Amino acid sequence: MLSTLKQKLEGADTAEVVLREPATPDEVRDRANADGFRINGDIYLKPDRLRAWLPTKTARALLKGNGVLRTRREDVDTIDQLIPGIPGKLRYYVLDGSKLPPTS
Repeated sequence: MLSTLKQKLEGADTAEVVLREPATPDEVRDRANADGFRINGDIYLKPDRLRAWLPTKTARALLKGNGVLRTRREDVDTIDQLIPGIPGKLRYYVLDGSKLPPTS
């Protein structure tokens, strides 16, 4: 499952985000279309993307158990995060990229 997720991430459109910096109009457009974001070495995936890649709650629970999926609360698997250029404070699945298998 980890290698499948790694493969999906390699083909995903992720936008690099620096928090506390305003987004340019081009960055706003790119972030709206992205599958997720890279922030300080972590990958913030939009919920619909991860659920499409790993549709079962069991698969997501395994990610959480292996420390790949990070959360601040036990009752939810997502983290609310304000991303410059994305309206509102939305919830994202946060993946620790260092826990994924290395690219071969």
